[in-house]
Amino acid sequence: MNALYRQGAPASWQYHPSKRRDWQIASTIIHTSSNVASVLDVGCFDGRFLDHLGNRYRRAGIEVHPLAAEHAVARGIEIVGRDFSDLDTLHSSFDVVVALDVIEHVSNPRAFLASLAQATRPGGMIIISTGNTAVIPWRLMGGMYWYCNIAEHISFINPHWCEHTARRLELTIESLVTFSHEPARVPESFIQATTNLLYRCMPNLAYGLRRLYAASKGKACRPSDRMPPHWRSAKDHMLIAFRVPIRDSRKSGLHASASPHLIAGA
Repeated sequence: MNALYRQGAPASWQYHPSKRRDWQIASTIIHTSSNVASVLDVGCFDGRFLDHLGNRYRRAGIEVHPLAAEHAVARGIEIVGRDFSDLDTLHSSFDVVVALDVIEHVSNPRAFLASLAQATRPGGMIIISTGNTAVIPWRLMGGMYWYCNIAEHISFINPHWCEHTARRLELTIESLVTFSHEPARVPESFIQATTNLLYRCMPNLAYGLRRLYAASKGKACRPSDRMPPHWRSAKDHMLIAFRVPIRDSRKSGLHASASPHLIAGA
């Protein structure tokens, strides 16, 4: 997986900040928090989120894609690691550690969250964003939901998982916000819901209709035509802010929770 991520196209994840609702929410939380002088973005890609955050903070990133990391450095971002395993060997901790659309790429999300906590100073904050399996569209579609069919998405969580894991790691949840990456008007939302439910109940019919549509446009069918349709208007993502406790690190179970079985992601 690491090798595949390193070979990713440079144009991947090139979003304008106005298109990233999680960036906007995370930025608001950070800007309105006191005693924040440093921010670490795990899976920072080309450093665009940290650049959007502004230069009033020490801004650092971990990024596996070499060209993306170069772009981040050009934006004034300090690259402190290339792989998630580097979280366990950082020489300093950060006031805020963010991992936006990353946790779904790791094989052990609990160990990953523990490693994020290890990189956060006592009293600091962890901010993650990812899909939310508890929403109605996802529960209706189950494993046929579009988010599950992105090959590099291998872990899926929800608010209940966050609450349970926070207790295990002795973190507290400060905020949990649900959002849609691509909000749409009612007609478009209705069309997306209808096509998904058609696919859920009659996938072969849905595929046949796609074939007919492609033929009417003079196009050949593609393997992706058998994939579930997107439901991007659904409010199927969440952003969670965890607070790391202030306590004697010798009594902490966070360090023992970290696992080497992590894979680098977005």
